[in-house]
Amino acid sequence: VIAVGIAVWLLSHVSLLLIPLMIAALLAGLLSPVVNFLNRTLRFPKGLSVGVTMIAFLGLVVGGLSIVGRRLATGFASLWSQALTGIGQIQHWLSTGPLALSNQDVDQLVQDALNELRSNSSSILSGALSWGTTVGHLITGVLLVLFSLIFLLLDGQRIGRFFVNILPRRARAAAHGAGRRGWASMVVYVRVQLFVAFIDAVGIGVGALILGVPLALPLGVLVFIGSFIPVVGAL
Repeated sequence: VIAVGIAVWLLSHVSLLLIPLMIAALLAGLLSPVVNFLNRTLRFPKGLSVGVTMIAFLGLVVGGLSIVGRRLATGFASLWSQALTGIGQIQHWLSTGPLALSNQDVDQLVQDALNELRSNSSSILSGALSWGTTVGHLITGVLLVLFSLIFLLLDGQRIGRFFVNILPRRARAAAHGAGRRGWASMVVYVRVQLFVAFIDAVGIGVGALILGVPLALPLGVLVFIGSFIPVVGAL
């Protein structure tokens, strides 16, 4: 238990490297059959197979996100007008409702809120800086995922043999067999997760469309992407 605790503590300090490697391994399990099909069936060179697969995968992801972005930009125009209408209704209720606030009272509340923001500007600035650091880590992680994914698709078996050869000679055969079976299990897991994500996206997207929920199509795409996050994705 102590050894596992120390290992987890050490790995937590290299999570910026570890998490992208894990994501790249999952994506390699999803895309490796495509690379093998292009290489073995269509006789593409291995490098060209990896390149075509990566470009198609990135095009699919960017295309889906661009559809979401365009629909969100279109939908937010109407949502913004509805939000302005709601703010006007709130102001009317504050004046005519049980609070009976005058315009001067509302202005004073707004001024108090602005003063509170000014007094806490340092904490807000530190929060913004930490958010900027998080965005930088996210961009770095994405680049590491793409970099690792290319090498896993191109030379994944050679990389696996390299790590197996580090072990004592008596343990290499068992480790090699366990690694191959573990990889096959991960490929099946990713395929099933892709199917689950598709079912989630279609069910939630069509249901939202039937109910008249705004931005149903972007919601379905975001559900599809989020479903790859275990437990909390579809939620």
